[in-house]
Amino acid sequence: MLQHAVEARPAGSGYAIRVETGQRLRFDRQYSHPVEPLLAHRDAWTHGQLIASDWRLGDFLDELSRHRPGYLGYAPEVSELRISGAFQLADSDTVLDNLSHTLPIRIRRFSRYWTRVEAAPGQWTKP
Repeated sequence: MLQHAVEARPAGSGYAIRVETGQRLRFDRQYSHPVEPLLAHRDAWTHGQLIASDWRLGDFLDELSRHRPGYLGYAPEVSELRISGAFQLADSDTVLDNLSHTLPIRIRRFSRYWTRVEAAPGQWTKP
């Protein structure tokens, strides 16, 4: 929750769980996990940013793809590279281009809506 509070009632549990500002709750139809503190920077997207701290590149690209139109895929061999930083979501193409200058990757754009991140030829060493 970023503001206020909410009650969640998983259908199979029969009881309500209150989630306050600064907390999060993961649940499905049958089960709920314990209420946890909201992770730092989880609301950065509301300010147009994606903040990563030692993330797997695959996880970063999965999250980035939620904020851009079309398909953003990646080759399995680049998924374990690590990344940290604050990135502006307004121009994800520039984010990708900058990553290609700092990591051993290349960005292949097949169309405006189809982009793939791959290992850079001749520069690849496994992490």
